[in-house]
Amino acid sequence: MLVDVRALRLASFKRWQWRKKRAWTRRKHWRWLIGMGRDLNEMRKLVRYLVMNRHFKFVVYKITFPNGKIYVGKDIGKRGHTIRYFGSWNPDRVEQDFTKEELRDFTLRREILFEGDDKVEVGRREMELIVALEANNPAKGYNRTPKYRGPGDVPASNHEPQAPVPQSSVDSNS
Repeated sequence: MLVDVRALRLASFKRWQWRKKRAWTRRKHWRWLIGMGRDLNEMRKLVRYLVMNRHFKFVVYKITFPNGKIYVGKDIGKRGHTIRYFGSWNPDRVEQDFTKEELRDFTLRREILFEGDDKVEVGRREMELIVALEANNPAKGYNRTPKYRGPGDVPASNHEPQAPVPQSSVDSNS
C-alpha cells in the first residue's frame, strides 16, 4: 500500500492554517471589544446585570389548576426565581381530582404575587397569602400548611387580644 506523503503533509498543513486563522479571528474580536473602552471585567459586569435584572429575585407565586383550585408557594432558590420551578405540591392529591381524560390536556397558570430580596420576608408573605386566599382549605386549594381551621382562619400569631369589656357597661344592662 503506497501512501502519498506529500498529500498527508499538505492536508495537515491546511488544518493547521485553518486552526491558526480561527484563533486569530477570536483574538481579533476580543481586541475589538476591549478597544471599545470595555475591559473584560466590565463586559462580565454588564452581562451579569442584564441577565439578573431580567429575572425575579425571590417570589411568592400562585398556581391555578384547571378545576379552579390553587397552590401558593415560594421560590427562594440560590439564584432567585426560575421559570422551570412549579413548586412542591403533591401530585397524588392533584391527580385524585381529575379523570384520566382531563389529565391528557392539563394547563397550569402561575402568577407571581410578591417579589422580594429577603428570604424571611418572602416566607412570611407566603404564609399570609396562603391564609388570605384560603389555599390551605381542601375545597379551594392544595396547600396543607398552615393547617386549615375553618372560615375566617387566622394564624395564631396574628390574633389580637380583645379589649376587656368595661364593668360599668355590664352593670347598666342588668
